[in-house]
Amino acid sequence: MTVDAGPIQATSLSLTPLANHNVLTTDDLDEARASVGRSLCPHRLRATGSVVRAVHNVTTLGECGFHYIDYRGGAEVSTEGLPFILVQIPIAGHCVISAQGDDRIVGVGQAVITPTAVPLRMTYGYDNPRLMIRIDAAAWAARAEPFTAATEVNASVVLDLTSGAGHTWRTLLDLTLAEGNDPTHDARFVASLSSAVVDGLLAACRTNSDHASTRARVTPRRLRNALEIVESRCAEPLTVAEIAASAGLSVRELQGAFRIHLDTTPTAHVRRVRLDRARADLTSGTVEHVTDAATRWGFAHLGRFSRDYRVRYGETPSQTLRRHR
Repeated sequence: MTVDAGPIQATSLSLTPLANHNVLTTDDLDEARASVGRSLCPHRLRATGSVVRAVHNVTTLGECGFHYIDYRGGAEVSTEGLPFILVQIPIAGHCVISAQGDDRIVGVGQAVITPTAVPLRMTYGYDNPRLMIRIDAAAWAARAEPFTAATEVNASVVLDLTSGAGHTWRTLLDLTLAEGNDPTHDARFVASLSSAVVDGLLAACRTNSDHASTRARVTPRRLRNALEIVESRCAEPLTVAEIAASAGLSVRELQGAFRIHLDTTPTAHVRRVRLDRARADLTSGTVEHVTDAATRWGFAHLGRFSRDYRVRYGETPSQTLRRHR
């Protein structure tokens, strides 16, 4: 598929990003394929026009890899699937991301998170430079829970970078790139910015359409089923996936329902129920030690249990136990 990019449009990323981190400038397509393949993943690269210059700038900042790629004359890239999260931001022109019969046209002022673990075809028109962010899948999954976002991306997600959370995220990204391009940057500071980029992206993914979809698909009965499962099985090593499966929901639907209807996450809700059960034991006068109540309700780490307990109830478990002996 060939894309007519149209005139170049200026953005806050219009100056060449990561210019101090150039690893390749070539008119050899095989060289370009090898350079990008080494730092991203193996892929097929086909010129759709006359490639007069391929440029690749790349650096790793914290848990993210940042790439500037420009094939200039147009190109089509295909891969069997990505084992990481990939964000693409056109700096000029448009690109088309095709996956599982779904084509998304993405232009200036937008970003796209490409699906993971499915065949992809990415078509870049003439003069369509772009910024790419590679995020480790484990880092994404670890940070997704507080935002109740999916740990895997199953379809292309297009974000508006011109307003709202998307614009805020782009501003943070610009700062991160500027600092990362400075040879004298403080590595720890830039690493913290990189982590904030991941968190900001997750926050920006929580769109109104996601809310509407979740409301339509998760019935009150299924949400009640999930809550009842937590109440009846909270002493077990219960996972979010097990709760979702037992309630007849996907993990994403369950997380979305908890966010929309309860303003919390499934993990936080399970922890709250367990804390309430442990407190009931400590106030009943039937337990001798704090450890008895903690282990009964699934708290393997006593220090973490005591900390969470104090935050919720304003006193330590030991203080509660002493008052009710």
